[in-house]
Amino acid sequence: MKNRGEDRTDRMKEAIILGAMLHDIGKFYQRSTQESNKDHQGLGLEFFERSISENLTDLFSDKEKEIVRNAINSHHQVIDFITEADWIASGERVKLEDEEFGDPREQSLSSIFTQIYLLNQSKVNDFSYKLEPLSCNSRDIFPVETQRRNLVQEYKKLWQGFEDEIKKIRPLSVRHYLNSVYYILQKYAWCVPSATYKSEPDISLFDHLKIASAIAGALYLAKDVKDKNFCLLEQIFRVSRISFTE
Repeated sequence: MKNRGEDRTDRMKEAIILGAMLHDIGKFYQRSTQESNKDHQGLGLEFFERSISENLTDLFSDKEKEIVRNAINSHHQVIDFITEADWIASGERVKLEDEEFGDPREQSLSSIFTQIYLLNQSKVNDFSYKLEPLSCNSRDIFPVETQRRNLVQEYKKLWQGFEDEIKKIRPLSVRHYLNSVYYILQKYAWCVPSATYKSEPDISLFDHLKIASAIAGALYLAKDVKDKNFCLLEQIFRVSRISFTE
């Protein structure tokens, strides 16, 4: 049931935030299946209709639900605030020079520490994270040496845990639902790369969705401001080479 004190403008903003938070969720689903004839938008829509749509009925109007649905199914088209937020959030990706096209179902999240080179070192071992839910278990959260292989079964297990928890959310309020989705995404998508084709796979899907949803919400709030420019602050820690000398 909708809270009587909730403002209609707030619900529209929250629908946009939720849509941005889930706009690329089909990529996660896609890696858990061998079906190559379905794109991630279509798979994301299947997930939405199966596990999310009904829970939103008591929280959002049909128009607001449609914002979330369109963000998942058509986000590469112009969806107000969400498309632009996706473009801005994608700016954190580092392009691969060779522009290799691989199978995303064979790619796990690379550790950023593989980008650090010691003096006169030509190659660093590639390390990546296991496809495990976020926990305090050091065996799960520390990277291991990458072994390129088909990861569909591991992705499938991770995805099933994610979808099972999403289905169990009791929609007490819009704020409660958003927070629940956020922390479930963090738990299961922290180790899923946001992009694998032409980008270095060292940004997690969770981080990309978190940034996109924050920017989409800010863009919506700024829509009536006369000066629509805004400043995005970023701390850059990436280095191409570190040399150690005596």
